Amino acid sequence: MSDVERFRYFTVLVQNGSGCLFQPYSEEYTYVLTAKHNFDDVTNIKITRQIFDENDVVQIETLTAIGEPFFHPNEDIDAAIIKVEKVECLLPLLRISDSCVNPTDYYLCGHPKSREGNDSFRKNKLTALTKKHLGYVEGEINKSVTHSEVVGQSGGGILKYINDSHFIAGIQKKMSAQDDDEILGRVDFMPLSFFDEIVDHFPGELEKIYPAYISSFFELIGDTYQLEDLAISTKELIKSELQGVASDLCQEFSPGKIIELYKNAYLIKNESYDSIYNTKLWVGFLELLVLNQIHANEQLKIIDLKEINKKNRLFFGTVEKKWAEVMKLYSCLIYRM
Repeated sequence: MSDVERFRYFTVLVQNGSGCLFQPYSEEYTYVLTAKHNFDDVTNIKITRQIFDENDVVQIETLTAIGEPFFHPNEDIDAAIIKVEKVECLLPLLRISDSCVNPTDYYLCGHPKSREGNDSFRKNKLTALTKKHLGYVEGEINKSVTHSEVVGQSGGGILKYINDSHFIAGIQKKMSAQDDDEILGRVDFMPLSFFDEIVDHFPGELEKIYPAYISSFFELIGDTYQLEDLAISTKELIKSELQGVASDLCQEFSPGKIIELYKNAYLIKNESYDSIYNTKLWVGFLELLVLNQIHANEQLKIIDLKEINKKNRLFFGTVEKKWAEVMKLYSCLIYRM
Protein backbone atom coordinates (compact mmCIF):
# COMPACT_ATOMS: atom_id res chain seq x y z
CA MET A 1 0.00 0.00 0.00
CA SER A 2 1.38 3.42 -0.96
CA ASP A 3 1.86 6.11 1.65
CA VAL A 4 -0.95 8.18 0.15
CA GLU A 5 -3.27 5.16 0.29
CA ARG A 6 -2.64 5.02 4.06
CA PHE A 7 -4.82 8.13 4.35
CA ARG A 8 -7.64 5.57 4.51
CA TYR A 9 -6.60 4.63 8.05
CA PHE A 10 -7.07 8.19 9.31
CA THR A 11 -10.49 8.52 7.67
CA VAL A 12 -13.81 7.61 9.29
CA LEU A 13 -17.52 7.85 8.62
CA VAL A 14 -19.26 10.12 11.15
CA GLN A 15 -23.05 10.05 11.12
CA ASN A 16 -23.90 11.52 7.72
CA GLY A 17 -20.41 12.68 6.87
CA SER A 18 -16.72 12.02 7.36
CA GLY A 19 -14.02 12.69 9.93
CA CYS A 20 -10.29 12.40 10.49
CA LEU A 21 -8.56 10.54 13.32
CA PHE A 22 -5.83 12.29 15.29
CA GLN A 23 -3.89 10.84 18.21
CA PRO A 24 -3.11 13.36 20.98
CA TYR A 25 -1.18 12.47 24.12
CA SER A 26 -3.68 10.11 25.75
CA GLU A 27 -3.79 6.43 26.65
CA GLU A 28 -7.59 6.52 26.76
CA TYR A 29 -8.86 8.22 23.65
CA THR A 30 -8.27 9.31 20.06
CA TYR A 31 -9.81 12.42 18.48
CA VAL A 32 -12.13 12.53 15.53
CA LEU A 33 -11.85 15.97 13.93
CA THR A 34 -14.95 16.67 11.89
CA ALA A 35 -17.65 19.17 10.93
CA LYS A 36 -20.30 20.24 13.42
CA HIS A 37 -23.13 19.98 10.91
CA ASN A 38 -22.61 16.20 10.70
CA PHE A 39 -24.23 15.85 14.13
CA ASP A 40 -28.00 16.06 13.93
CA ASP A 41 -28.07 13.68 16.92
CA VAL A 42 -25.40 13.92 19.64
CA THR A 43 -26.69 11.06 21.78
CA ASN A 44 -26.53 8.15 19.35
CA ILE A 45 -23.30 8.71 17.45
CA LYS A 46 -22.11 6.15 14.89
CA ILE A 47 -18.45 6.23 13.82
CA THR A 48 -16.89 3.54 11.62
CA ARG A 49 -13.65 2.98 9.73
CA GLN A 50 -13.08 0.90 6.60
CA ILE A 51 -9.72 -0.89 6.76
CA PHE A 52 -8.08 -3.79 4.96
CA ASP A 53 -7.42 -7.13 6.66
CA GLU A 54 -4.40 -9.34 5.91
CA ASN A 55 -6.14 -10.57 2.73
CA ASP A 56 -6.83 -7.03 1.48
CA VAL A 57 -10.53 -7.42 2.17
CA VAL A 58 -12.29 -4.33 3.52
CA GLN A 59 -13.44 -4.71 7.11
CA ILE A 60 -15.83 -2.36 8.93
CA GLU A 61 -14.44 -1.28 12.30
CA THR A 62 -16.83 0.41 14.73
CA LEU A 63 -15.32 3.05 17.00
CA THR A 64 -16.87 3.80 20.39
CA ALA A 65 -17.64 7.45 21.07
CA ILE A 66 -16.82 8.84 24.52
CA GLY A 67 -19.42 11.41 25.53
CA GLU A 68 -20.85 14.10 23.30
CA PRO A 69 -19.00 16.18 20.69
CA PHE A 70 -17.17 19.37 21.61
CA PHE A 71 -18.30 22.20 19.31
CA HIS A 72 -16.57 25.46 18.47
CA PRO A 73 -18.08 28.28 20.60
CA ASN A 74 -18.55 30.46 17.50
CA GLU A 75 -21.72 29.32 15.75
CA ASP A 76 -20.29 30.45 12.41
CA ILE A 77 -17.39 28.00 12.70
CA ASP A 78 -18.33 24.45 11.75
CA ALA A 79 -15.60 22.62 13.72
CA ALA A 80 -16.20 19.73 16.12
CA ILE A 81 -14.07 17.26 18.08
CA ILE A 82 -15.30 13.98 19.48
CA LYS A 83 -13.36 11.49 21.56
CA VAL A 84 -13.43 7.78 20.71
CA GLU A 85 -11.80 4.92 22.57
CA LYS A 86 -8.12 4.88 21.65
CA VAL A 87 -7.31 3.53 18.20
CA GLU A 88 -4.15 1.47 18.55
CA CYS A 89 -1.18 1.74 16.19
CA LEU A 90 -2.41 4.94 14.56
CA LEU A 91 0.39 6.73 12.72
CA PRO A 92 1.11 10.31 13.84
CA LEU A 93 -0.27 13.19 11.82
CA LEU A 94 1.95 16.26 11.70
CA ARG A 95 0.46 19.72 11.44
CA ILE A 96 0.42 22.18 8.55
CA SER A 97 -0.63 25.55 9.92
CA ASP A 98 -0.83 27.47 6.65
CA SER A 99 -1.80 25.34 3.64
CA CYS A 100 -1.40 28.28 1.25
CA VAL A 101 2.39 28.45 1.75
CA ASN A 102 2.94 25.16 -0.13
CA PRO A 103 -0.51 24.79 -1.70
CA THR A 104 -0.24 21.68 -3.89
CA ASP A 105 -0.52 17.92 -3.43
CA TYR A 106 -3.17 17.85 -0.72
CA TYR A 107 -5.93 15.25 -0.66
CA LEU A 108 -9.49 15.62 0.55
CA CYS A 109 -10.21 12.25 2.15
CA GLY A 110 -13.66 11.03 3.06
CA HIS A 111 -16.61 8.79 2.35
CA PRO A 112 -18.91 10.40 -0.26
CA LYS A 113 -22.46 9.08 -0.42
CA SER A 114 -21.97 8.52 -4.15
CA ARG A 115 -19.78 5.55 -3.11
CA GLU A 116 -21.92 4.09 -0.35
CA GLY A 117 -21.14 0.43 0.20
CA ASN A 118 -18.42 -1.78 1.63
CA ASP A 119 -15.64 0.49 0.36
CA SER A 120 -16.70 4.11 0.10
CA PHE A 121 -13.31 5.71 0.85
CA ARG A 122 -12.18 8.27 -1.71
CA LYS A 123 -9.38 10.79 -1.91
CA ASN A 124 -9.47 13.82 -4.21
CA LYS A 125 -6.27 15.67 -5.01
CA LEU A 126 -6.63 19.29 -3.99
CA THR A 127 -4.81 22.63 -4.22
CA ALA A 128 -5.18 25.29 -1.52
CA LEU A 129 -6.08 28.65 -3.06
CA THR A 130 -6.90 31.46 -0.68
CA LYS A 131 -8.02 32.34 2.83
CA LYS A 132 -11.58 33.53 3.34
CA HIS A 133 -13.84 35.08 5.97
CA LEU A 134 -13.19 33.87 9.54
CA GLY A 135 -10.10 31.95 8.40
CA TYR A 136 -11.71 29.30 6.20
CA VAL A 137 -9.58 28.23 3.24
CA GLU A 138 -10.86 27.74 -0.29
CA GLY A 139 -9.34 24.87 -2.21
CA GLU A 140 -9.84 23.41 -5.64
CA ILE A 141 -10.18 19.71 -6.35
CA ASN A 142 -7.92 19.00 -9.31
CA LYS A 143 -10.72 17.50 -11.36
CA SER A 144 -14.02 19.37 -11.23
CA VAL A 145 -16.72 17.68 -9.19
CA THR A 146 -20.36 18.50 -8.51
CA HIS A 147 -21.99 18.91 -5.12
CA SER A 148 -23.60 15.47 -5.36
CA GLU A 149 -20.17 13.86 -5.78
CA VAL A 150 -18.83 15.47 -2.60
CA VAL A 151 -21.83 15.01 -0.28
CA GLY A 152 -20.66 12.84 2.60
CA GLN A 153 -17.08 14.09 2.56
CA SER A 154 -17.91 16.98 4.89
CA GLY A 155 -15.63 16.64 7.91
CA GLY A 156 -12.99 14.74 5.96
CA GLY A 157 -9.31 15.51 6.42
CA ILE A 158 -7.17 17.64 4.11
CA LEU A 159 -4.07 15.44 4.18
CA LYS A 160 -0.61 15.48 2.62
CA TYR A 161 2.42 13.18 2.47
CA ILE A 162 5.91 14.73 2.60
CA ASN A 163 9.29 13.11 3.22
CA ASP A 164 8.10 9.94 4.98
CA SER A 165 5.51 11.75 7.12
CA HIS A 166 1.74 12.25 6.97
CA PHE A 167 0.36 15.75 7.53
CA ILE A 168 -3.02 17.32 8.20
CA ALA A 169 -3.85 20.87 7.07
CA GLY A 170 -7.56 21.04 7.89
CA ILE A 171 -11.05 19.60 7.76
CA GLN A 172 -13.49 20.03 4.90
CA LYS A 173 -16.67 22.06 5.51
CA LYS A 174 -18.66 22.31 2.27
CA MET A 175 -18.59 23.13 -1.42
CA SER A 176 -17.67 26.78 -1.95
CA ALA A 177 -20.63 27.33 -4.27
CA GLN A 178 -23.76 25.48 -5.37
CA ASP A 179 -23.86 23.74 -8.75
CA ASP A 180 -26.28 26.39 -10.05
CA ASP A 181 -23.59 29.04 -9.54
CA GLU A 182 -20.41 27.27 -10.65
CA ILE A 183 -18.92 23.84 -11.22
CA LEU A 184 -15.26 24.40 -10.45
CA GLY A 185 -14.70 21.76 -7.83
CA ARG A 186 -14.08 24.37 -5.12
CA VAL A 187 -14.44 23.44 -1.45
CA ASP A 188 -14.06 25.33 1.82
CA PHE A 189 -12.08 23.77 4.64
CA MET A 190 -11.24 24.64 8.23
CA PRO A 191 -7.64 25.18 9.39
CA LEU A 192 -6.40 23.40 12.50
CA SER A 193 -6.53 26.67 14.45
CA PHE A 194 -10.33 26.23 14.66
CA PHE A 195 -9.79 22.96 16.52
CA ASP A 196 -7.11 24.51 18.75
CA GLU A 197 -9.77 27.03 19.78
CA ILE A 198 -12.11 24.20 20.77
CA VAL A 199 -9.38 22.71 22.96
CA ASP A 200 -8.76 26.09 24.57
CA HIS A 201 -12.50 26.53 25.21
CA PHE A 202 -12.68 23.26 27.18
CA PRO A 203 -9.62 23.42 29.48
CA GLY A 204 -8.90 20.20 31.32
CA GLU A 205 -11.16 18.13 29.05
CA LEU A 206 -9.11 18.01 25.85
CA GLU A 207 -5.41 17.53 25.10
CA LYS A 208 -3.75 19.86 22.61
CA ILE A 209 -3.82 18.84 18.96
CA TYR A 210 -0.18 17.90 18.78
CA PRO A 211 1.35 14.50 17.96
CA ALA A 212 1.49 12.44 21.17
CA TYR A 213 5.29 12.59 21.38
CA ILE A 214 5.24 16.39 21.75
CA SER A 215 3.94 15.90 25.30
CA SER A 216 6.39 13.15 26.23
CA PHE A 217 9.66 11.75 24.92
CA PHE A 218 8.46 8.34 26.17
CA GLU A 219 6.64 7.93 22.86
CA LEU A 220 9.96 8.10 20.95
CA ILE A 221 12.34 6.00 23.08
CA GLY A 222 11.90 2.94 20.86
CA ASP A 223 12.95 4.96 17.80
CA THR A 224 16.28 6.05 19.26
CA TYR A 225 19.64 4.39 18.72
CA GLN A 226 18.64 1.76 16.18
CA LEU A 227 22.38 1.12 15.56
CA GLU A 228 21.60 -0.59 12.25
CA ASP A 229 25.20 -0.43 11.03
CA LEU A 230 26.76 -1.66 14.27
CA ALA A 231 27.75 -5.28 13.59
CA ILE A 232 28.77 -6.52 17.04
CA SER A 233 27.24 -9.14 19.30
CA THR A 234 26.52 -6.67 22.12
CA LYS A 235 24.49 -4.30 19.94
CA GLU A 236 21.19 -5.04 21.68
CA LEU A 237 22.77 -4.57 25.11
CA ILE A 238 24.21 -1.19 24.07
CA LYS A 239 20.87 -0.17 22.59
CA SER A 240 19.06 -1.16 25.78
CA GLU A 241 21.46 0.84 27.95
CA LEU A 242 21.16 3.95 25.80
CA GLN A 243 17.37 3.75 25.73
CA GLY A 244 17.42 3.32 29.51
CA VAL A 245 19.22 6.64 29.83
CA ALA A 246 16.64 8.15 27.47
CA SER A 247 13.83 6.87 29.70
CA ASP A 248 15.32 8.60 32.75
CA LEU A 249 15.53 11.89 30.85
CA CYS A 250 11.83 11.80 30.02
CA GLN A 251 10.93 12.84 33.55
CA GLU A 252 12.54 16.25 33.03
CA PHE A 253 12.44 16.86 29.27
CA SER A 254 9.68 16.83 26.65
CA PRO A 255 9.45 18.35 23.15
CA GLY A 256 6.58 20.51 24.40
CA LYS A 257 8.70 22.07 27.14
CA ILE A 258 11.55 22.70 24.72
CA ILE A 259 9.24 24.28 22.13
CA GLU A 260 7.79 26.51 24.84
CA LEU A 261 11.28 27.72 25.76
CA TYR A 262 12.95 27.98 22.34
CA LYS A 263 10.17 27.92 19.71
CA ASN A 264 11.74 27.00 16.34
CA ALA A 265 15.37 27.71 17.26
CA TYR A 266 16.50 24.27 16.05
CA LEU A 267 15.25 24.71 12.47
CA ILE A 268 17.56 25.81 9.68
CA LYS A 269 16.78 29.06 7.92
CA ASN A 270 13.63 29.00 5.72
CA GLU A 271 12.49 25.65 7.15
CA SER A 272 8.71 25.56 7.69
CA TYR A 273 7.68 26.19 11.30
CA ASP A 274 5.51 23.07 11.13
CA SER A 275 8.71 20.99 11.08
CA ILE A 276 8.94 21.70 14.80
CA TYR A 277 6.49 18.78 15.17
CA ASN A 278 8.51 16.36 13.04
CA THR A 279 9.33 13.01 14.65
CA LYS A 280 12.86 12.93 13.28
CA LEU A 281 13.75 16.22 14.97
CA TRP A 282 12.80 14.94 18.39
CA VAL A 283 14.34 11.48 17.98
CA GLY A 284 17.61 13.23 17.15
CA PHE A 285 17.22 15.63 20.03
CA LEU A 286 16.61 12.82 22.52
CA GLU A 287 19.71 11.02 21.26
CA LEU A 288 21.69 14.24 21.75
CA LEU A 289 20.40 14.53 25.33
CA VAL A 290 21.45 10.93 26.01
CA LEU A 291 25.01 11.59 24.87
CA ASN A 292 25.21 14.68 27.05
CA GLN A 293 23.80 12.79 30.02
CA ILE A 294 26.45 10.07 29.66
CA HIS A 295 29.18 12.73 29.93
CA ALA A 296 27.50 14.69 32.74
CA ASN A 297 28.28 14.35 36.44
CA GLU A 298 24.68 14.97 37.50
CA GLN A 299 21.19 14.36 36.12
CA LEU A 300 20.48 16.93 33.41
CA LYS A 301 17.79 19.58 33.88
CA ILE A 302 15.97 21.87 31.49
CA ILE A 303 18.14 24.77 32.63
CA ASP A 304 21.19 22.90 31.27
CA LEU A 305 19.96 23.20 27.66
CA LYS A 306 21.61 26.56 27.06
CA GLU A 307 24.99 25.16 28.08
CA ILE A 308 24.42 21.98 26.03
CA ASN A 309 23.69 24.09 22.95
CA LYS A 310 27.00 25.86 23.32
CA LYS A 311 28.85 22.55 23.03
CA ASN A 312 26.89 20.58 20.43
CA ARG A 313 23.94 22.23 18.75
CA LEU A 314 21.34 20.27 16.80
CA PHE A 315 19.83 21.71 13.61
CA PHE A 316 16.98 20.26 11.63
CA GLY A 317 15.78 20.62 8.05
CA THR A 318 13.80 18.54 5.60
CA VAL A 319 15.26 17.54 2.22
CA GLU A 320 14.06 15.73 -0.86
CA LYS A 321 17.03 13.37 -1.19
CA LYS A 322 20.21 14.16 0.75
CA TRP A 323 21.25 16.38 3.64
CA ALA A 324 23.86 17.96 1.33
CA GLU A 325 20.96 19.83 -0.29
CA VAL A 326 20.75 22.17 2.68
CA MET A 327 24.40 22.25 3.75
CA LYS A 328 24.89 25.39 1.65
CA LEU A 329 22.48 27.10 4.05
CA TYR A 330 24.67 26.32 7.03
CA SER A 331 26.32 29.74 6.99
CA CYS A 332 22.86 31.29 7.04
CA LEU A 333 21.55 29.48 10.11
CA ILE A 334 19.54 31.65 12.41
CA TYR A 335 20.74 31.56 16.02
CA ARG A 336 17.78 32.53 18.10
CA MET A 337 18.74 31.47 21.64
